[in-house]
Order: sequence, then C-alpha cells, then structure tokens
Amino acid sequence: MEANEKNMKHECGWPGCTNVVSISLWGCSFHWYKLPSLIRARIWAAYRPGQGVTRAPSKEYLEAAKGAQDWIKGSGSD
Repeated sequence: MEANEKNMKHECGWPGCTNVVSISLWGCSFHWYKLPSLIRARIWAAYRPGQGVTRAPSKEYLEAAKGAQDWIKGSGSD
C-alpha cells in the first residue's frame, strides 16, 4: 500500500453502509465477510496498489466490484 493510500478513506462498498474504510479496502469487515469467498478473491486479485490514489481502478477491479454489487442485489442481503 502506498503511503498516501493509508490516509485516504471512502464509504463501504455495501449499498447503504456508511462505515468509512481505507481506500485500499472494498468495504467494512462486517460486509466484506458477508460476500462469498470467491467474490472476495476476485476483488483482491484485481486490486492494484495505488489505484485509490490515482482513482483509476483496473477494468478487472471494476468488473469484480460490480459482481459484488450484483450478488448483493440478488441475494436479498442487507
């Protein structure tokens, strides 16, 4: 993780969650572990250090994050 990334924050990737997490994380630990392990693995595999600083995540990361959102919507989880 780049030095600048440690201080940058954003809201959890789970719809409606307002927990604030490091820019290097997809979401808060509670919601991260509600995702199936295969989705978590896909997000981590596509993550590239520094993407939060540059605000330029890879196409693969965006697809993985969308896959997480699709799963959340389809699972009925809240």
